[in-house]
This record gives sequence, C-alpha cells and structure tokens, in this order.
Amino acid sequence: MLNKYFFVLFLLLIFILPSIAFCQDMPPGKWWKDPQFVKKLNLNESQISKLDEEFVKSRRLLIELKNKVESERFELDNSFEKRDMDENTIKAQYQKVEDAKRALSYERFRFIMEARKIMGYEKFNQLKTMFVQFHRNRMQSKRGDWGHMKPDEGDMGPGIPPER
Repeated sequence: MLNKYFFVLFLLLIFILPSIAFCQDMPPGKWWKDPQFVKKLNLNESQISKLDEEFVKSRRLLIELKNKVESERFELDNSFEKRDMDENTIKAQYQKVEDAKRALSYERFRFIMEARKIMGYEKFNQLKTMFVQFHRNRMQSKRGDWGHMKPDEGDMGPGIPPER
C-alpha cells in the first residue's frame, strides 16, 4: 500500500517538473515594474498598463487553480488512506489532479503568450535573453571555488541562522 502511495507521488513529480521548468523561463513577479527592465526593453506606459491588467487577471485565476490542485491532491491522499482501496476511484481522482495541474500550467503559459503579444517579438526575445543572463549571473554568484553551490540563508534549514 505504501509503495503505491510513493509511486503516485513519483508520477506527480514527473508531471509537475516540465511545467515548472517552462515557467522558469520567465522572470517572476512584476518584472515590468523594475526600472532596469523598463529601460532596457523600452517599455511604454501602455505596455506596462496592459501587463498589469493581464497580471491581475492571471493572478486571480492562478490562486483559484492552485486551490483546485491542492483540493484534488487532498482527495487523492484521502482515497489512499482508506482501508479498502478502490482502484477506479483512485485512478479517477488522480486524473482530476492531473487536469487541475494542466489548467494551472496552461494559465501560466497563457500569461506568457499575452506578455509576448503586448511586448512584441523583439522586446520579448530581448527579455528572454536578459533573463537567461540574469539567471546565469545569479547561479555563478552562488557557486564556490569548486563549482558547488554556496549555502545561503534559505539553504541552511529552518531555524538555523546564517554564519556571520
């Protein structure tokens, strides 16, 4: 029984990781409010306003969709905890989890498409290039002399203060 539970968790991870990787191609948060991005991309007030509108619309929907994913996951976990396992019920609930995750991933993708339409081809490609460079610089700054990640406050675990 426990092996089946871990197997389902493993499958969930396999399906979640590609969605996460795709969405990591874009900067988090309201990057169009950052003066450096605005200046380098030459964003005008109209584009910034449209990005704000789309962000609010998308964020509201993302909150609902994340809640739906969590609710469906809870139901799946609950199905596994029952003494008498009903495979068909569990499979159907697993499909509901996958459908909810797919809807969440699609909304993230839809926002990226809207940003692309608002910004245009050149600015969007410039944004992608800027973000790749930003990500590389951030990763290099975290690496130690031997190429390993330096611990930062978030890597030390809960309740462990950083060394001073």
